Amino acid sequence: MLITTSLNTRLLAATAILALGLAACDSGTEGGNEGGSGDAALAPATDGAEATKSETAAPALGEDVMGDGGTTLTIVSWGGAYTKAQVEGFHKPFIEKTGITIQSDDYDGNIAPIKAQVESGNVVWDAVDVETADAVRLCDEGLTVPIDHSALPPAPDGTPALKDFLPGTLFECAVPVSIWSNVIAYDASAYPDTPPSTLEDFFDLDAFPGKRGLRKIPKVNLEIALMADGVAPSDVYTALATPEGLDRAFAKLDTIKDEVIWWETGAQPPQLLADGEVVMTGAYNGRIFNAQVAEGQPFEIIWDRQI
Repeated sequence: MLITTSLNTRLLAATAILALGLAACDSGTEGGNEGGSGDAALAPATDGAEATKSETAAPALGEDVMGDGGTTLTIVSWGGAYTKAQVEGFHKPFIEKTGITIQSDDYDGNIAPIKAQVESGNVVWDAVDVETADAVRLCDEGLTVPIDHSALPPAPDGTPALKDFLPGTLFECAVPVSIWSNVIAYDASAYPDTPPSTLEDFFDLDAFPGKRGLRKIPKVNLEIALMADGVAPSDVYTALATPEGLDRAFAKLDTIKDEVIWWETGAQPPQLLADGEVVMTGAYNGRIFNAQVAEGQPFEIIWDRQI
Protein backbone atom coordinates (compact mmCIF):
# COMPACT_ATOMS: atom_id res chain seq x y z
CA MET A 1 0.00 0.00 0.00
CA LEU A 2 1.14 3.53 -0.68
CA ILE A 3 0.86 6.01 2.15
CA THR A 4 2.06 9.63 1.83
CA THR A 5 3.10 12.58 3.99
CA SER A 6 1.72 16.03 4.76
CA LEU A 7 -0.14 18.76 2.91
CA ASN A 8 2.70 20.79 1.54
CA THR A 9 4.67 21.04 -1.68
CA ARG A 10 6.16 17.64 -1.02
CA LEU A 11 2.72 16.06 -0.75
CA LEU A 12 1.61 17.65 -4.01
CA ALA A 13 4.49 15.92 -5.72
CA ALA A 14 3.88 12.70 -3.81
CA THR A 15 0.31 12.59 -4.99
CA ALA A 16 1.47 13.23 -8.53
CA ILE A 17 3.70 10.16 -8.50
CA LEU A 18 0.78 8.29 -7.05
CA ALA A 19 -1.34 9.35 -10.00
CA LEU A 20 1.26 8.41 -12.58
CA GLY A 21 1.83 5.04 -11.00
CA LEU A 22 -1.85 4.21 -10.79
CA ALA A 23 -2.53 5.33 -14.33
CA ALA A 24 -0.20 2.58 -15.50
CA CYS A 25 -2.13 -0.14 -13.68
CA ASP A 26 -5.44 -1.85 -14.27
CA SER A 27 -7.31 -4.59 -12.49
CA GLY A 28 -6.30 -7.16 -15.07
CA THR A 29 -2.57 -6.82 -14.50
CA GLU A 30 -0.77 -9.78 -12.99
CA GLY A 31 2.37 -9.41 -10.95
CA GLY A 32 4.13 -9.85 -7.67
CA ASN A 33 6.51 -7.95 -5.52
CA GLU A 34 8.27 -8.65 -2.34
CA GLY A 35 6.18 -10.95 -0.68
CA GLY A 36 -0.06 -14.57 0.95
CA SER A 37 -2.24 -12.95 -1.24
CA GLY A 38 -2.00 -9.41 -0.05
CA ASP A 39 -1.42 -6.02 -1.52
CA ALA A 40 1.46 -3.69 -1.06
CA ALA A 41 0.25 -0.17 -0.43
CA LEU A 42 1.86 3.21 -0.57
CA ALA A 43 0.87 5.63 2.17
CA PRO A 44 1.76 9.27 3.13
CA ALA A 45 2.75 10.25 6.70
CA THR A 46 1.44 13.45 8.23
CA ASP A 47 3.80 16.36 8.82
CA GLY A 48 3.64 16.50 12.58
CA ALA A 49 1.50 15.26 15.44
CA GLU A 50 -1.11 18.01 15.01
CA ALA A 51 -2.32 16.68 11.65
CA THR A 52 -5.57 14.72 11.79
CA LYS A 53 -7.39 12.30 9.55
CA SER A 54 -10.12 14.87 8.96
CA GLU A 55 -7.81 17.16 7.00
CA THR A 56 -8.17 17.39 3.24
CA ALA A 57 -5.64 14.97 1.85
CA ALA A 58 -4.57 16.60 -1.41
CA PRO A 59 -5.64 18.38 -4.55
CA ALA A 60 -6.84 16.33 -7.49
CA LEU A 61 -4.37 13.55 -8.09
CA GLY A 62 -4.63 13.90 -11.82
CA GLU A 63 -3.38 17.49 -11.80
CA ASP A 64 -0.04 18.25 -13.36
CA VAL A 65 2.57 19.01 -10.72
CA MET A 66 5.69 20.74 -11.90
CA GLY A 67 8.81 21.08 -9.81
CA ASP A 68 10.85 24.23 -9.36
CA GLY A 69 14.11 22.37 -9.86
CA GLY A 70 14.75 22.18 -6.13
CA THR A 71 12.04 19.79 -4.95
CA THR A 72 13.08 16.32 -3.83
CA LEU A 73 10.76 13.52 -2.73
CA THR A 74 11.87 10.58 -0.63
CA ILE A 75 9.99 7.44 -1.64
CA VAL A 76 10.57 4.40 0.58
CA SER A 77 10.11 0.80 -0.52
CA TRP A 78 11.37 -2.74 -0.02
CA GLY A 79 14.48 -2.80 -2.21
CA GLY A 80 15.66 -5.42 -4.65
CA ALA A 81 13.98 -6.11 -7.98
CA TYR A 82 10.73 -4.67 -6.64
CA THR A 83 12.14 -1.20 -6.04
CA LYS A 84 14.04 -1.36 -9.33
CA ALA A 85 10.73 -1.97 -11.09
CA GLN A 86 9.14 0.97 -9.27
CA VAL A 87 12.02 3.22 -10.27
CA GLU A 88 11.63 2.26 -13.93
CA GLY A 89 7.84 2.25 -14.00
CA PHE A 90 6.97 5.09 -11.61
CA HIS A 91 9.92 7.26 -10.67
CA LYS A 92 11.59 7.88 -14.01
CA PRO A 93 8.39 8.83 -15.90
CA PHE A 94 7.43 11.13 -13.02
CA ILE A 95 10.84 12.81 -12.94
CA GLU A 96 10.73 13.33 -16.69
CA LYS A 97 7.23 14.81 -16.55
CA THR A 98 7.70 17.11 -13.54
CA GLY A 99 11.40 17.81 -13.09
CA ILE A 100 11.04 16.82 -9.44
CA THR A 101 13.86 14.68 -8.02
CA ILE A 102 13.13 11.38 -6.29
CA GLN A 103 15.34 9.92 -3.60
CA SER A 104 14.61 6.19 -3.43
CA ASP A 105 15.27 4.63 -0.02
CA ASP A 106 14.89 1.03 1.14
CA TYR A 107 13.58 -0.24 4.47
CA ASP A 108 12.73 -3.56 6.13
CA GLY A 109 9.03 -2.95 6.72
CA ASN A 110 9.49 -1.50 10.21
CA ILE A 111 6.98 1.36 10.55
CA ALA A 112 8.45 2.75 13.79
CA PRO A 113 10.45 5.42 11.89
CA ILE A 114 7.18 6.78 10.42
CA LYS A 115 5.72 7.27 13.89
CA ALA A 116 8.97 8.81 15.14
CA GLN A 117 9.18 11.24 12.21
CA VAL A 118 5.58 12.40 12.58
CA GLU A 119 5.75 12.81 16.35
CA SER A 120 9.01 14.76 16.12
CA GLY A 121 7.66 17.01 13.37
CA ASN A 122 10.60 16.04 11.17
CA VAL A 123 9.06 13.99 8.36
CA VAL A 124 11.64 12.94 5.80
CA TRP A 125 9.76 10.06 4.14
CA ASP A 126 7.17 11.39 1.70
CA ALA A 127 5.62 8.12 0.54
CA VAL A 128 6.15 4.63 1.93
CA ASP A 129 5.27 1.22 0.53
CA VAL A 130 3.79 -0.66 3.48
CA GLU A 131 1.87 -3.85 4.15
CA THR A 132 -1.92 -3.62 4.34
CA ALA A 133 -2.22 -4.12 8.10
CA ASP A 134 0.34 -1.38 8.69
CA ALA A 135 -1.48 0.98 6.31
CA VAL A 136 -4.66 0.56 8.36
CA ARG A 137 -2.83 0.95 11.67
CA LEU A 138 -0.95 4.08 10.59
CA CYS A 139 -4.16 5.69 9.39
CA ASP A 140 -6.06 4.77 12.56
CA GLU A 141 -3.30 6.43 14.61
CA GLY A 142 -3.46 9.61 12.53
CA LEU A 143 0.07 9.16 11.22
CA THR A 144 -0.83 9.19 7.53
CA VAL A 145 -2.86 11.46 5.28
CA PRO A 146 -6.34 10.52 4.01
CA ILE A 147 -6.68 10.15 0.25
CA ASP A 148 -9.64 11.44 -1.73
CA HIS A 149 -10.52 8.37 -3.80
CA SER A 150 -12.69 10.41 -6.13
CA ALA A 151 -9.59 12.36 -7.18
CA LEU A 152 -7.68 9.28 -8.31
CA PRO A 153 -7.10 9.32 -12.09
CA PRO A 154 -8.85 6.80 -14.32
CA ALA A 155 -7.15 3.79 -15.88
CA PRO A 156 -5.74 4.14 -19.41
CA ASP A 157 -8.98 2.69 -20.80
CA GLY A 158 -11.02 5.31 -18.99
CA THR A 159 -12.31 3.08 -16.19
CA PRO A 160 -12.82 5.20 -13.03
CA ALA A 161 -10.33 4.39 -10.29
CA LEU A 162 -13.07 3.40 -7.86
CA LYS A 163 -14.14 0.64 -10.27
CA ASP A 164 -10.65 -0.24 -11.47
CA PHE A 165 -9.16 -1.42 -8.19
CA LEU A 166 -9.86 -4.85 -6.79
CA PRO A 167 -12.76 -4.76 -4.30
CA GLY A 168 -11.67 -3.92 -0.77
CA THR A 169 -8.19 -2.70 -1.68
CA LEU A 170 -8.72 1.07 -1.41
CA PHE A 171 -8.18 2.35 2.11
CA GLU A 172 -8.74 5.70 3.77
CA CYS A 173 -5.07 6.63 3.78
CA ALA A 174 -3.59 4.26 1.23
CA VAL A 175 -3.93 2.90 -2.28
CA PRO A 176 -2.77 -0.52 -3.52
CA VAL A 177 0.20 -0.79 -5.85
CA SER A 178 0.68 -4.55 -6.20
CA ILE A 179 -0.59 -8.00 -5.30
CA TRP A 180 1.93 -10.39 -3.79
CA SER A 181 2.32 -13.43 -1.57
CA ASN A 182 4.22 -14.69 1.40
CA VAL A 183 5.24 -18.12 0.15
CA ILE A 184 7.30 -21.12 1.13
CA ALA A 185 10.34 -21.60 -1.10
CA TYR A 186 12.83 -24.46 -1.14
CA ASP A 187 16.13 -25.48 -2.69
CA ALA A 188 15.18 -28.04 -5.35
CA SER A 189 18.66 -29.58 -5.21
CA ALA A 190 18.01 -30.60 -1.60
CA TYR A 191 15.01 -32.75 -2.58
CA PRO A 192 15.72 -34.16 -6.06
CA ASP A 193 13.37 -37.14 -5.81
CA THR A 194 10.31 -36.14 -3.76
CA PRO A 195 10.06 -32.37 -3.37
CA PRO A 196 7.83 -30.69 -0.77
CA SER A 197 4.51 -29.39 -2.04
CA THR A 198 2.36 -28.34 0.93
CA LEU A 199 2.45 -26.24 4.08
CA GLU A 200 2.39 -29.51 6.02
CA ASP A 201 5.67 -30.48 4.35
CA PHE A 202 7.32 -27.32 5.70
CA PHE A 203 6.68 -28.60 9.22
CA ASP A 204 7.62 -32.22 8.45
CA LEU A 205 11.25 -32.51 9.53
CA ASP A 206 11.28 -36.29 9.15
CA ALA A 207 10.26 -36.41 5.49
CA PHE A 208 12.04 -33.15 4.60
CA PRO A 209 14.97 -32.61 6.97
CA GLY A 210 16.91 -29.39 7.10
CA LYS A 211 16.87 -25.88 8.49
CA ARG A 212 13.86 -23.63 7.96
CA GLY A 213 13.73 -19.88 7.55
CA LEU A 214 10.94 -17.70 8.95
CA ARG A 215 10.44 -13.96 9.15
CA LYS A 216 11.02 -12.68 12.67
CA ILE A 217 7.44 -11.56 13.19
CA PRO A 218 4.22 -13.33 14.31
CA LYS A 219 2.27 -12.26 11.22
CA VAL A 220 2.03 -15.03 8.59
CA ASN A 221 3.87 -17.53 10.80
CA LEU A 222 0.84 -18.01 13.05
CA GLU A 223 -1.47 -18.38 10.06
CA ILE A 224 0.60 -20.99 8.25
CA ALA A 225 1.12 -22.91 11.49
CA LEU A 226 -2.63 -23.22 12.03
CA MET A 227 -3.32 -24.21 8.43
CA ALA A 228 -0.55 -26.81 8.54
CA ASP A 229 -2.18 -28.13 11.72
CA GLY A 230 -5.51 -28.65 9.96
CA VAL A 231 -7.37 -25.36 10.43
CA ALA A 232 -9.31 -24.33 7.33
CA PRO A 233 -8.15 -21.02 5.81
CA SER A 234 -11.60 -19.51 6.40
CA ASP A 235 -11.33 -20.31 10.11
CA VAL A 236 -7.78 -19.12 10.76
CA TYR A 237 -8.53 -15.65 12.10
CA THR A 238 -11.45 -16.87 14.16
CA ALA A 239 -9.04 -19.31 15.79
CA LEU A 240 -6.34 -16.68 16.28
CA ALA A 241 -8.85 -14.49 18.11
CA THR A 242 -8.91 -17.06 20.92
CA PRO A 243 -6.25 -18.07 23.46
CA GLU A 244 -6.70 -21.69 22.38
CA GLY A 245 -6.04 -20.81 18.75
CA LEU A 246 -2.88 -18.91 19.61
CA ASP A 247 -1.67 -21.79 21.77
CA ARG A 248 -2.31 -24.18 18.91
CA ALA A 249 -0.34 -22.03 16.47
CA PHE A 250 2.63 -21.69 18.79
CA ALA A 251 2.55 -25.40 19.57
CA LYS A 252 2.85 -26.14 15.85
CA LEU A 253 5.73 -23.69 15.51
CA ASP A 254 7.39 -25.38 18.48
CA THR A 255 7.70 -28.56 16.41
CA ILE A 256 10.31 -26.87 14.20
CA LYS A 257 11.70 -24.15 16.46
CA ASP A 258 15.07 -25.85 16.91
CA GLU A 259 15.59 -25.82 13.13
CA VAL A 260 14.48 -22.23 12.46
CA ILE A 261 16.74 -19.42 11.30
CA TRP A 262 14.99 -16.07 11.62
CA TRP A 263 15.20 -13.38 8.96
CA GLU A 264 14.15 -9.73 8.90
CA THR A 265 14.66 -8.32 5.39
CA GLY A 266 13.37 -9.55 2.05
CA ALA A 267 16.86 -10.10 0.68
CA GLN A 268 17.70 -12.69 3.32
CA PRO A 269 15.55 -15.74 2.36
CA PRO A 270 17.04 -16.26 -1.12
CA GLN A 271 20.50 -15.65 0.30
CA LEU A 272 19.91 -18.19 3.08
CA LEU A 273 18.87 -20.73 0.44
CA ALA A 274 21.81 -19.90 -1.82
CA ASP A 275 24.29 -20.23 1.05
CA GLY A 276 22.82 -23.56 2.14
CA GLU A 277 21.91 -22.22 5.57
CA VAL A 278 18.31 -23.34 5.08
CA VAL A 279 16.59 -25.75 2.69
CA MET A 280 13.13 -24.20 3.03
CA THR A 281 12.03 -20.73 4.01
CA GLY A 282 9.18 -18.32 4.13
CA ALA A 283 9.81 -15.59 1.57
CA TYR A 284 8.29 -12.88 -0.60
CA ASN A 285 7.37 -14.37 -3.96
CA GLY A 286 9.07 -11.55 -5.88
CA ARG A 287 12.43 -12.19 -4.24
CA ILE A 288 12.32 -15.87 -5.14
CA PHE A 289 11.19 -15.13 -8.68
CA ASN A 290 14.11 -12.76 -9.14
CA ALA A 291 16.54 -15.37 -7.79
CA GLN A 292 15.13 -17.94 -10.22
CA VAL A 293 15.11 -15.75 -13.32
CA ALA A 294 17.92 -13.27 -12.84
CA GLU A 295 20.33 -15.44 -10.88
CA GLY A 296 19.48 -18.93 -12.13
CA GLN A 297 19.03 -20.32 -8.64
CA PRO A 298 17.42 -23.80 -8.29
CA PHE A 299 14.64 -22.53 -6.06
CA GLU A 300 10.98 -23.54 -6.23
CA ILE A 301 7.88 -22.00 -4.69
CA ILE A 302 5.23 -24.00 -2.85
CA TRP A 303 1.94 -22.46 -3.95
CA ASP A 304 -0.27 -23.77 -1.17
CA ARG A 305 -2.51 -21.52 0.93
CA GLN A 306 -0.08 -18.65 0.57
CA ILE A 307 -0.93 -15.42 2.37
